[in-house]
Amino acid sequence: MADLNDNNPITADGDYDLNVRPGRHYGITVAGTWGSGTATVKYHDGTNYVAYEDFALTADGGKKVFVPSPGLIRISLASSTSPSLTVTHTVQVA
Repeated sequence: MADLNDNNPITADGDYDLNVRPGRHYGITVAGTWGSGTATVKYHDGTNYVAYEDFALTADGGKKVFVPSPGLIRISLASSTSPSLTVTHTVQVA
């Protein structure tokens, strides 16, 4: 697991975490060189990470999601070859 920020792109399969303010909507996008991988976007429900419905990407894309407390988002990348992906997140109006 690694923390994501603007200077830390995803370059290998694994779990990457974003710490954001809970109780807000965020626009989350994943873009770059995929290497045939799949990125699944999840939120932490206080106990476990749970995948957002319909938010598994195999190409550039994004979605608006609600982030509950404690404000943790995880991007899990699997089955990729030499990826270089950038994750962006912006606060959205509900």
